[in-house]
Amino acid sequence: MYTNNNLDEEEDEKSRLKPSATDSPLVTTYKSQIWDFKRKIQSYEEALRQRDECISQLRSQIVDGDEGDYDAAVSNIRLGMQRSREQVRTAISDRDYAESVAAASKEQLKHGEAAWKESEDNLRRQTVPLDEYEGRLKDVREEYNDKITKIR
Repeated sequence: MYTNNNLDEEEDEKSRLKPSATDSPLVTTYKSQIWDFKRKIQSYEEALRQRDECISQLRSQIVDGDEGDYDAAVSNIRLGMQRSREQVRTAISDRDYAESVAAASKEQLKHGEAAWKESEDNLRRQTVPLDEYEGRLKDVREEYNDKITKIR
């Protein structure tokens, strides 16, 4: 059961995981995957709650001694447990996939940052010689103008 505090926390989490205009596509993908995973966990928790409810009903029916309802309750519990197992498998699979995507993306981000730094360094190296060439060009022009003046 949610309290106001839990609802506030859920809203805070929703706002944190909501893609923003400044997020890169990679971050947007992460946020989407995390939110999907959280919804699957909630679905699993709901299945567990339903299973617990079925178990509670079964216990009360055993006390009442009604065998027909007992068989139906056992069948419902088995179905609920099967669904819960499937949801757990799916949630684990999704979590593993999200973790592998996150690890690969982190690695890509590291490579991207390294490439960005390298391109910045290359740009800086290319800028310095350009300034030197402009200075040399100015000197050559002055020499040329001096020689032309002497020739005249």
